[in-house]
Amino acid sequence: MKYLASVLAGIVMAGCAVGPDYKVPGLGAPLGWMGLGQSNSLLADARDKPVSLAWWKAFQDPILESLMEQALARNGDLRVAQARVQEARGVRLAANAGLLPAIDGTASGSRGNANSAGRLATTTAATLDASWEIDLFGGNRRAAEAARARLGGTVAEARATRLRILAEVAQQYLDVRRLQQQLGYARQNLDEQKKTLELVQAQAREGVASGLVVAQNEALVATTAARIPLLEADLTNATNALGVLVGAQPVEIAQTVGKPQPVPVVTPQILVATPASVIARRPDVRAAERALAAATADQGVALANWFPRVSLTGLFGLQDFGSGTSNEAWSAGGVVSLPLIDFGRVRALVRQADVRQVQALATYEQTVLTALADVETSLNSYVKAVERAGKLREAAAASRNALRLAKLQYAEGVASNLDVIVAEQQQLNADDALAGGDAAVGQSLAALYKALGGDE
Repeated sequence: MKYLASVLAGIVMAGCAVGPDYKVPGLGAPLGWMGLGQSNSLLADARDKPVSLAWWKAFQDPILESLMEQALARNGDLRVAQARVQEARGVRLAANAGLLPAIDGTASGSRGNANSAGRLATTTAATLDASWEIDLFGGNRRAAEAARARLGGTVAEARATRLRILAEVAQQYLDVRRLQQQLGYARQNLDEQKKTLELVQAQAREGVASGLVVAQNEALVATTAARIPLLEADLTNATNALGVLVGAQPVEIAQTVGKPQPVPVVTPQILVATPASVIARRPDVRAAERALAAATADQGVALANWFPRVSLTGLFGLQDFGSGTSNEAWSAGGVVSLPLIDFGRVRALVRQADVRQVQALATYEQTVLTALADVETSLNSYVKAVERAGKLREAAAASRNALRLAKLQYAEGVASNLDVIVAEQQQLNADDALAGGDAAVGQSLAALYKALGGDE
């Protein structure tokens, strides 16, 4: 008993808080990125330099920039995330207030003949009640520490939401432009194919072309025409999805997007900081780290239930019975409460807190691994998307040249109409693929900036 008393006295004198003190775990990040060795022209080692602000401006597209601003102001998910930050701030303030005394004031008044003389009298009273739980063992301090950590996690989650929305707006916008460009190619090719069909139909009437040639051209026209409604439906769906991201109704987003435009092509050199710097900046890692800090502080909150609670109370009041004089009343005291028999409740709370801390640590470690893989994947995807777009551009140019030659040779009687049909189909496929490849470059760029932690 003397030993326990000395331990308790030491804790009180030291004013320490029970439970483990939190330390940020090591990231265990590699020294460099494997993806940096793929292409010096696209990726550059920036060490600890921050990621470019407003990365979407690299597209030099005023409409995209306007959509980004609109999304930041009107997106519902982002507004919810921002509201959660305000809620977490309120929780933190409440937890901090638990460290301070609480003072309540009361006032009362009455009039009647309750006195011995039977005369009417007015009675008034005013009191101040004060109470303060002295946080000897740090339970309240650990609770405030947990609230601060959760606020930091909520701020990081809001930032993650912001990064996700910006990336999705860019990717969805590029998808809209891709579909517009592919739809334009389809319509242009359909017009050319209809002209060719009219030519072979005239030749068939003169006995120069066979019915097989006419049927082949009719099949090509019908196939190309069948693609147009599908592209139109996909374009409408993509435009409406973009409207949801920026908080706009279908009519409004259609007006904002405006007339069809080509996919904006951009291949900037990306400055990539060290893995440790990138991972520490990523909001998902920050949120997981703050959750671990909160879980560690919760261990102290649970452990504090083993120790006595000491509260000080005080009262001061004035009372007037209508006689012109006031009576003063005051009191001061303290209360000590100690758990004796709780049937294992405190032990269960401590066990729960310990297990939650283990879960939070595992989640943090898994988040770091996922973040490292995400960055490496995004680096590789961007480099390969640029490489693929270059090859698709070569293929599209070659297909256009092949179609030109096929038409010349057909006019000279060297090539068959089937050669022209095949060349037309190849050109349409090549143009479609190029539009998709250009969009994939921009979309992989948005994903890479998101993986790198976006703008600060």
